[in-house]
Amino acid sequence: MCYSSTMKSKKILHFKLACIEVHNLKAFVRSFNSCGPGLFMFVVLLFTGCSCKNPTQPPADKTLIKGTITDSLTGQPLAGTVVSLSTGLSATTDNNGNYRLIGMGGGAFNLVADKPDYRLNNGKANVVANDSATLDLKIYPCQWETVAVPLPAPWDISVTHIKDMCFVNELEGWAVGYSDFMGMNGGFGIIIHTSDGGYTWQMQYGCPNINESITYIDFVDNQYGWTGGIDGIMRTTDGGNSWISIYTYDTGPIDFIDRNIGFLVPVRYVYKTINGGDAITYVGGIPMDTSLDESVRKIKYLNLNTCWARTTRELFKSVDGGISWILALNAFPPIFYNLDWPTVALECLYPGYVWVEGKFSRDNGATWVTQTSDAYGALSDASFADPAYGWMSGFTFMIHTVDSGKTWVKLDFPDYQITTVQFLSPRMGWAFASYSGTSKKILIYK
Repeated sequence: MCYSSTMKSKKILHFKLACIEVHNLKAFVRSFNSCGPGLFMFVVLLFTGCSCKNPTQPPADKTLIKGTITDSLTGQPLAGTVVSLSTGLSATTDNNGNYRLIGMGGGAFNLVADKPDYRLNNGKANVVANDSATLDLKIYPCQWETVAVPLPAPWDISVTHIKDMCFVNELEGWAVGYSDFMGMNGGFGIIIHTSDGGYTWQMQYGCPNINESITYIDFVDNQYGWTGGIDGIMRTTDGGNSWISIYTYDTGPIDFIDRNIGFLVPVRYVYKTINGGDAITYVGGIPMDTSLDESVRKIKYLNLNTCWARTTRELFKSVDGGISWILALNAFPPIFYNLDWPTVALECLYPGYVWVEGKFSRDNGATWVTQTSDAYGALSDASFADPAYGWMSGFTFMIHTVDSGKTWVKLDFPDYQITTVQFLSPRMGWAFASYSGTSKKILIYK
């Protein structure tokens, strides 16, 4: 049988068109016949190289590691635990404590279980590609433990409170105290130091003048630190092995940003140093209600410009380093006022988180969220390890949050009179307390 050129072209075209979807192929061919062989060449060029096979997709990685995270003491499942691999893959446990990690490929993997108020735990899982493995983990809850802080005579009897502390890492910290009865300064100031996380303490300085007091302490690293109070500033540049007096007037609270720049606020006047305290210059005044007969008890600098100052009844803010101030809050919840433990809780974190009792701001005080707890009493200190995790200390209790203060849990310490608290992480913190009058205790959370 003979084939005309037209018939041959039709067969070639049908072959090419088999690779595409054409709803009315016959109509298309009739149109082609009317156009002649010129169109044929165009179609051949257009569809040359067409493959009838679909693009190949790589198969999904179905490798799975799963398990349950439980409390090692109670055996209860733990929701909200983050389980992660070193590769960056992570998952959060559900209400039943279950987690699922998918798509890591085959191999041996180290898993870490992380939950606030629990110690880190890890385990290893071996899994074949596109198969599954099960790894259950138990994690141990962090707890408070009590450690005695013995002092040499006469400070063992005379020092009633440890008033302030500063830890620069999980091992090394300093604290100061003096004799304080019903808010009356009685001297006997001390500086103590630990290098093992608070389990043992050595006294670095005991005031030779029994009338001398030390109320505040601040370190910017493990070498440079300052103390403050009504008797002035002392400074160390060798981790507290030696202390020298560099300022002999009342400092009020102190806050140093680095080895050179620091601030102090006696009563309501802000002073600044740019050379570690060798020279002190006046910055500005805080417009406090003088009828209240109060002074600034806490200051916190987020940076060189934004800073906060706290009295028992008012909170002030500055955005120019302390030159000018505005009243940010003066309506705090009802409190039980105690001279030894005035309510002066204040904490700030970069870039703009601020906490006081009953109030929280995440925008540098532009707006405030009211927070409530079942704690009634003076809150003397506050410390947040991150924007979600924090503690506040009361007279014989502490309150604790893991959601920025939306909810609080109260812990009672009926035999302790807690003065100050500091947390470096959600699983490492300290609180100082008086116990049975003159016996000093540190509470260690880990």
